[in-house]
Amino acid sequence: MKTILYIHGMGGGADSRIPGFLRDWFAAHGNDIRVVVRTYDFNPDRAAAQIDAWYEELRPDLVIGESMGAIHALALLTRRSTGVREVPGAEGVLESIPPKGSNSLLSSTPSAPGTAGLTPAFPLLLVSPALNGPFYFYTLRFLTLIPGVRPLLNRLYKPREGDRQPIDFSYANMRAWPKHRAAALAAGALSGRPKEPGCPGPKGAFPEGTNPSHLWGQGTPAPVHAFFGRRDHYRRSGVVSIRQWQRLFGPDACTRYDGTHYMEEEHLAALLVPAILSILA
Repeated sequence: MKTILYIHGMGGGADSRIPGFLRDWFAAHGNDIRVVVRTYDFNPDRAAAQIDAWYEELRPDLVIGESMGAIHALALLTRRSTGVREVPGAEGVLESIPPKGSNSLLSSTPSAPGTAGLTPAFPLLLVSPALNGPFYFYTLRFLTLIPGVRPLLNRLYKPREGDRQPIDFSYANMRAWPKHRAAALAAGALSGRPKEPGCPGPKGAFPEGTNPSHLWGQGTPAPVHAFFGRRDHYRRSGVVSIRQWQRLFGPDACTRYDGTHYMEEEHLAALLVPAILSILA
């Protein structure tokens, strides 16, 4: 049996929609694949510790990260990849984020030291990665000290009932994000992708092709691939940025679909499922 560790987005949890869809699809089609998703803490320090423990327990064949969960998934890849030492501090990362509409994207993006020849620990698929979500959390952290703002945000973003991540926009939670974002961006150095297009991935792996890393095992591709909705409303604010993703991971490292941030079921079936089956074959 193959194992997928699914890392949900903000306010998601063990009963999130996409992993539920994947479980049902694999069961209906006789695929011997289990999808494990658990609810982690809103504080990124505690969340990272939980996710590390789950990785040790499960040793998954594939990790999938959704939205803000993509930050945790990428940071996990950096932490677990062979040879990665301490990730640089977050100050340069935060300063390098351009204002909306800027063409200067992450010119000083940090990478983990000694990344040449590293072995990524696992293949990774991402749904609507919100690379700049932590930047906004950190930048706006002072607002939570204004009386009434913290409870207002907690009420506005309260997740629906069920086994869902409790939301708490506390100052401490929001200021803890920089090092985790730095670790996530450092994963771009692990992919080993050329920064120009023209290196297609495994035939049929992704409908629009991918540019796989050749650092995985004995020359076997370990794709780091993202799916972006063309109608993702978080792209307006820069929380989600396709251009930034391509700068970090290569221009062929993503697939766009005609949908929203939340990847509708027709796109899950047409894009995400085939990518999973290709990797786990």
